[in-house]
Amino acid sequence: MIKGSDLSKYITNHKIITTPGVIYEIKDKRARERLQSLPYKFEQKMPTPKSQAISKYSILKMMFLVHNFALLTGDLSTLSEVDMNVIALCHTMIE
Repeated sequence: MIKGSDLSKYITNHKIITTPGVIYEIKDKRARERLQSLPYKFEQKMPTPKSQAISKYSILKMMFLVHNFALLTGDLSTLSEVDMNVIALCHTMIE
């Protein structure tokens, strides 16, 4: 997206899901215009546990798990909060 790559070969009948933070990070006017002109829409979600009782504690626990895993792999210093939200979102989607 940022470098003007053709994303159509990666997208078929699948949903495109990301966090609001990823969309917010697109600051360049041309990139935003390109995003708006795509023939598909990005569904924006935040990481949440799939249980019926979603609590702040559950969300914090998930972010804590992502944080600790990034710490173990040595990636913590290079991951932004938005990056960790995307990882947490992926985790909740495969639960």
